Amino acid sequence: QRFAQSPTMATRRSERFARPHVVPAFLPVDTPVKASPAIDFAAVLGPAVRPGKEDDVAELLAALTSARQMLFWALDRDRTTVTVDDLLTRVREYARLLRGFVKPPHSKQVQAIVVLPAPAPTTTTSKQEEDEAKTVATEAAESPADEQPQQSSIDAAAAKPTEAAAPGQQQQQQQQPQVATRVETLRHAVRFTWRDLLDVKGRDWEASDVGVEEASVLLATAQTLLSRCARDLLTDASAAQTFTTLRRVAGILAEARRLADEAESVVVPGDAEEPHPKQQQQQHKDKKKSWFSSSSSSSKKKDDADTTAPTPDDDTKEHAHAPETPTLSSSSRASADLRLSLPEAWAQLALAEAQTATLRRACAQPHIEWSLIAALCSDQVQRYGSAVAGHVDALTKAAPDAANVREWAGKRFALAFLRSHVEMKTLYFSALARYCVGAPLLEKAVAETDDASCSSALAELNAAMKFHDDAGKACSRFVAAARPIAYVDDPTVALGDSAALVKRARDRALQLDASIFHRGPDAAGPSTFPEPKSLITALPLDDYPGTSPLWTQAAWDAFDRSKLEQPSFGHSGERDCCVIA
Repeated sequence: QRFAQSPTMATRRSERFARPHVVPAFLPVDTPVKASPAIDFAAVLGPAVRPGKEDDVAELLAALTSARQMLFWALDRDRTTVTVDDLLTRVREYARLLRGFVKPPHSKQVQAIVVLPAPAPTTTTSKQEEDEAKTVATEAAESPADEQPQQSSIDAAAAKPTEAAAPGQQQQQQQQPQVATRVETLRHAVRFTWRDLLDVKGRDWEASDVGVEEASVLLATAQTLLSRCARDLLTDASAAQTFTTLRRVAGILAEARRLADEAESVVVPGDAEEPHPKQQQQQHKDKKKSWFSSSSSSSKKKDDADTTAPTPDDDTKEHAHAPETPTLSSSSRASADLRLSLPEAWAQLALAEAQTATLRRACAQPHIEWSLIAALCSDQVQRYGSAVAGHVDALTKAAPDAANVREWAGKRFALAFLRSHVEMKTLYFSALARYCVGAPLLEKAVAETDDASCSSALAELNAAMKFHDDAGKACSRFVAAARPIAYVDDPTVALGDSAALVKRARDRALQLDASIFHRGPDAAGPSTFPEPKSLITALPLDDYPGTSPLWTQAAWDAFDRSKLEQPSFGHSGERDCCVIA
């Protein structure tokens, strides 16, 4: 009796294992930098101002130049004192000024009247319509009186002869002129130049479109915020702020995708003809296939990288679907980093890193169940192994064929850099998911002396150790591939600490099995992956409160559109050397 009441023996039957060590290792995306040369709007738009109207636009042009300069000042990655809210405020101020180029302050419209030729008049109903009316009358006599849907269709059909009996009214309606409305715009007045992040030759892209300019600003803002989260140390105190910032990044990239698609569908002055209505319908369908749309349903692509981590069989989640591979066209308005799936890839990356912050906070709370942590890790496996990997493959599949050695080498290094990071994260979170399933089983085996739980725990922890070993090898490949591209903090030591935690639990399971149960690991192997669980969504970018009040009607009328430069889209030239991180 004294032996059973000993505190030492009481604590021996209750054993708790440490929560997993979450290694952030966020992907650095700040090389090359999405940059653009400064623009003096007074010098660019000054020649197009009507004589005597310079004072009407002087304040507007000065505000445009100043807002763009202050925005790039805030986008500098060395401006560590600029908060996320300050940066987004400067983005909104500049965007309000840009949106004034799209349409006049009072939506001034020019109406073009087009009269279509009238068809030949008809005075009698056709034989087909008469037969149809007789058939409908016969069905009406035989059908029950309480069938309301049929009665409504009968009434509609019976009215056809009456309409056909008045051809004069139809002719009068068809002869009425159709008014086509055309809205005046200045969106192509300024030519903007930006670095194309996906051009392996390092060329800039010129686009005479304020929509492309705003989309490029949002892409640069997302790059800055992603780089800031990758550089800052993720702690328990900063996890909440990092979580919110990364969700904002996903919303910013969604708006960038919308603006880029909108710019592709706008008719530029000087084009041969407007898009055919069927082409516009096809463009509308293509937009729905984007990841940012809720109706994306393209098939999943397998990553041909050498990864052994299984992915959960849950194809119903939105983030598990990769979009169809976009294509490049010589008539595109936006640069390749906006036309291809880079915004989608960065958005999925931002949500996956936001999930990492959530996972770190969950592991720090002792009341969080093991099953929830395992479900979050399983969601990470799906995000990195399916969503992010699919977008990374789409970046290179849609690119044009390599033309020289430098272009081939650029694709080779960039592809290895991205794939090795995705592979490392997929294997790492697979190991954590297995550990979070095996640790509670081992606690149950110790507390209840359960041989089945110990056998299952041993199988789960053996699988976790294998995934950790593979993740360590992928980490070495990631660091090696990152050297010619960007500086990264080597996560090898942090992964080693996480592997040591799993090894201690596995050794305890082996000791328990060897001393008591003698069953070894479960012959059936580890169980299926836990059901993924996540409520993370992108935070939509707050809508801008209209255009700037500096866009008055006098300022709009001060520009002579006949003196504006011809819109141009395309590469502006090749750089002399590559950007070295």
